[in-house]
Amino acid sequence: MDDPPSSKLHYKVYGESEHILIFFHGFGQNQNIVEDLLPTLSEKFNVVSVDLPNHGVSPNYTHRLDSNFFVDLALEIKHKTNASKVSLMGYSLGARFGLLFWQHCPYPITHFFGIAPDGISSNPLFALATRSVVGKRLFSFFKNRPNLLLSTSEVLKKLHLIDIKAQNLAAFQFSNPKYAQRVYRTWINVSAKIDFELLRQKQAADFTRVTLLYGKYDTIIKPIDKSKLKNKLQAKIVIVDRGHNLINRKLNNELESLEPFLF
Repeated sequence: MDDPPSSKLHYKVYGESEHILIFFHGFGQNQNIVEDLLPTLSEKFNVVSVDLPNHGVSPNYTHRLDSNFFVDLALEIKHKTNASKVSLMGYSLGARFGLLFWQHCPYPITHFFGIAPDGISSNPLFALATRSVVGKRLFSFFKNRPNLLLSTSEVLKKLHLIDIKAQNLAAFQFSNPKYAQRVYRTWINVSAKIDFELLRQKQAADFTRVTLLYGKYDTIIKPIDKSKLKNKLQAKIVIVDRGHNLINRKLNNELESLEPFLF
């Protein structure tokens, strides 16, 4: 079932359980990426998979998304699905979106799953590009000059300031100005500060479980040390022998084997 045209974002519903899992994909993907995980997830949840802003068939947004946006989206999904319980799952950038969704959500969240989760650890480039006037101007300058950005990243790699995988990511995301524009718009959409103090309060009040799944060899979003979570969230950390590209059929098999531990 697809959402009506009036929705804030496009989403698709897979299943009929009263416990829904709202899934947020990563950058450059769309909602149907969740289909690789349905064999396992659909046994537990009614999966609601959302196209992020500027992705799939969701509208384009150019501004920072505010509390009203997330509240309206949360209420709409819960009403349309008649859910009695709601959990969240986000991959990479989708986890940052999911944290903001949880932060503003007007009802309790049962379980938050972060897969290679952006937003848990600080991202200096993200902060520079979205929260300072100088950073915004630099990002705007480079997004229209991909060749200059790539040559700059080559120098940084030779100076051992970034690794080759980070350079490859820059090459992919800024391969053309149109694609780079989508990177920038989406980053601006989710640039609001994540209020971990509020999330800790909500977690304690609602008994929300948090599970963070990382790839051992991920150089984009590296596994976090549990000691660094103490001022953020109480979470279970799971590390698998993978890199950053986690959403596929192989992960579904790993979720099956980890099911007692995860769920």
